[in-house]
Amino acid sequence: MKPYAEVYLDDVVETQGKLFEYVAETFPEADFQKFCGNVYEKQDPSIY
Repeated sequence: MKPYAEVYLDDVVETQGKLFEYVAETFPEADFQKFCGNVYEKQDPSIY
């Protein structure tokens, strides 16, 4: 048994995609790689 249902994971991926699109459209001058690095790569997965 998987820890999360596929439907839930699909929704998460879709929602994150929409977030990234919003950021790219709203802040065209923003460095997308830096945004991803600051938000996602620096999180401590042990807190989840």
